[in-house]
Amino acid sequence: MESRLVVLSRGPELYSTRRLVRESEDIGLAVRVIDPLTLTLVVEQDGGKILHGGWPVECDAILPRIGYSITRRGVAVVRQFEQKGVVVVNPSESILNSRDKLVACQMMVNDKVPVPITAHVGAWEDTGRSVNRVGGCPCVVKSTEGTHGSGVFLVRSEQQARQLVYQMLERGMRPLVQEYIQESHGVDMLLSERGPLVLEVNSSPGLEGIEKATGVNVARKVAEFLKENLEISTKEIKNSDNKSINLKK
Repeated sequence: MESRLVVLSRGPELYSTRRLVRESEDIGLAVRVIDPLTLTLVVEQDGGKILHGGWPVECDAILPRIGYSITRRGVAVVRQFEQKGVVVVNPSESILNSRDKLVACQMMVNDKVPVPITAHVGAWEDTGRSVNRVGGCPCVVKSTEGTHGSGVFLVRSEQQARQLVYQMLERGMRPLVQEYIQESHGVDMLLSERGPLVLEVNSSPGLEGIEKATGVNVARKVAEFLKENLEISTKEIKNSDNKSINLKK
C-alpha cells in the first residue's frame, strides 16, 4: 500500500511544490497538496481531527511549505499533525525557530556553526556599544522576524543605527545589530575572510535557484529523506505491535 503524503502549500503551481510532488510520486508516494489555511482543526483528548471540505485528512506524512505570512496558523496545523503521530518534515518547533533570527543564531552558535557577530539590542542607548562589538560601521540593522530582506538595513553611521534601533523598539520590534560581511554582500551563506558563515536558515526555501545553481536534485533528496523516515516509522510501529502481542501471550 502506498504511503500517503500531504504537502501543505498555498501554491500548488509553484516550482518548489511541483518539484516536491513530482519527485515524491516518482519514488512511490501518494501525494496530495492542501492549502493549510483551508483546514479545520478539532482539538480533543484523543488527538483531535483535521478536516478538509468536511472530511478527515488521513496521511502518513506531511511536508510543510509554510510561508512567513501564515506562520502562526501554519504552525498550529503542523502541530496538530504531529499530535496525530504522522512523520513531519520540518516540525513545528523548527519552523518557529527558523522564523526568529536571534533564536536561529543562538542555536547555530550552540552547535558550533559559524555566524556573523550579532547583538540583540534591548535599549537604544546600547546601540553604540553593539555597533562597536560587531566591528563598527558599515553594519546591518534588522528585525528578528522578517523574510526576503524585509526589515533589513545596511547602515553606514552609528547615528543611523541609533535611529533605526529606536524606531524598531518604539514599534515593539526586536532589533539586531549584525556584522556586515562586505566580501559576501545579501545571501544566507556568507563567504568571509575567516571562512564561511551562516546568516540565517529558511524552513521553506525556494528550490529553483538552489537546483539550478548546484545541479543537485534537491527535491529528490527531500523525497528520499521523507521515504526513509516513513520506513523507519513503519518498522517502529511493527516492533511495538509485536511486543504487545508477545506480552499478551
